Amino acid sequence: MRKASELQPSNMNALSFNALQHIFRGEFEEARVWVEKFSEIDPVSPWGFRNQSWFYYYQQQYARAADAMRSALVLDPHFREGQFLLAYAYLREARYPEVIAQLQELPDGPYNASKWGALGEAYACSGAIEKAHEALGKIDELARTEYVSPIIRGSIYAGLEDWTRVLEQSEQAYVEHTPWLSTLKVDPRYDPIRADTRIGDLLRRMNLVGQVDNLLIVDLCTAVEPHRPA
Repeated sequence: MRKASELQPSNMNALSFNALQHIFRGEFEEARVWVEKFSEIDPVSPWGFRNQSWFYYYQQQYARAADAMRSALVLDPHFREGQFLLAYAYLREARYPEVIAQLQELPDGPYNASKWGALGEAYACSGAIEKAHEALGKIDELARTEYVSPIIRGSIYAGLEDWTRVLEQSEQAYVEHTPWLSTLKVDPRYDPIRADTRIGDLLRRMNLVGQVDNLLIVDLCTAVEPHRPA
């Protein structure tokens, strides 16, 4: 990606992916450079606002993430990734009616499993446990005819605080090389199980920790009793 940016500094895909790979490593100052470069070259691209939104979201600055995504949706009201990300920003702020309304407006399409995963997590977080299990059932139906990422089921289990199943789905996502497992280090969904040694092991196998991070994980896991879900 660095080579691509050297050869063609205006390559927008390279700029986006450079930003994202730093974000997923938690290297936010490095990511800021690429996010700003993209926005300088194309200040009215919904993808530029999308990059900004991920940048803020994974730093848990949800209001700024939502502002950026609303700007993207003004430019392109049918920007599906933007609609999902806005919903997740609202979810982390516990704005459950807005999350659910945002997701229910999405039409049927190739992202149905993602839609039901997000809805299931929102239902679970809001206390609508029966609806969360109904969403799991919808995902099971879809899985009979199409690929469904383990991350999607895991997101609902996270809302239900069923951390054993979250860890199981994360491990399966690793086996299946599911792309969005790349967010494991920075995704706020996993905050309650950060100290679990199995998370640290996954991060090491995914090359998402450096020497300092490894020392921190070891220190955390030896200084406190790791979270062991019932």
